[in-house]
Amino acid sequence: MRIADLFVALLLLAFGVAVVIQAKSVGAGWIRGRPESGFIPYWLGIALISLCLFVLAQTLWRWKRTAEPFFTNSEGMWSVVKVASTALLALPLIYYAGFYAASAIYLLIYTRWVGKHRWHSTVLISIGIPVGLYIVFERWLLILLPRGLYDLFGAILTWL
Repeated sequence: MRIADLFVALLLLAFGVAVVIQAKSVGAGWIRGRPESGFIPYWLGIALISLCLFVLAQTLWRWKRTAEPFFTNSEGMWSVVKVASTALLALPLIYYAGFYAASAIYLLIYTRWVGKHRWHSTVLISIGIPVGLYIVFERWLLILLPRGLYDLFGAILTWL
């Protein structure tokens, strides 16, 4: 598992560096009060690089410690199935319900079923994050995200 952690962290680190380089080449700052086209990819690349360095440091720090394998019983495999199934459910939801409703439904299912959080936390997360994304992307950055065929959540958010 540690070799896989190192390999994936190095692979994503290289990808993050490539994203930052490409974003800088198209412009990653502000121009006339608006972000340039590489602004968001640049900062996402910086975040990815930072997290990859954290994973690398954590993996190397814990290298000598003994760890049990991830799939010691069916629970490890079941957690992978739950994560994959919720992610696969989100893809058609974006097409039909739009990004915001799909995000709300995905977060509701994921935080309750996979994360086993309490209902009040689950509802706050599943409504707060899509609303926050709407405010950041559509109001502040003026970037439209996919609306979907039946976009009730987006229609509600436009009233805000």
